Amino acid sequence: MPKRRRRVVVIIQKHVRKWLVQHASLKFLAVTSSIQCCWRKVLAIREFRRLKQEANTVTTGPIQDLRANLLEEGGNDTVQPCDTNQARSDSDFGVKVSTVQLYAIEHSFKSNR
Repeated sequence: MPKRRRRVVVIIQKHVRKWLVQHASLKFLAVTSSIQCCWRKVLAIREFRRLKQEANTVTTGPIQDLRANLLEEGGNDTVQPCDTNQARSDSDFGVKVSTVQLYAIEHSFKSNR
């Protein structure tokens, strides 16, 4: 094989090997990015569920307490448990919104002391 032809073959091989390594590297980065994306999605879903659960316990707890207090004050001795999955309106209790808000403000003020 002449010297010039051998040099050309070596240059072509060098470029092909370089392309193969770059291609493999880019493919590896793409797969890594997709795995990271999927894992971050799993973590985000877990965090969302945790926050949603926390928000439900924070919002339904005072509603249940308020409902129990209103039923007790109204002379109804049978306090039925509140369904935490379904929020009830003030009209279900037979009181006006302003009464409930005033009652809630007074009790939150007393509990903060």
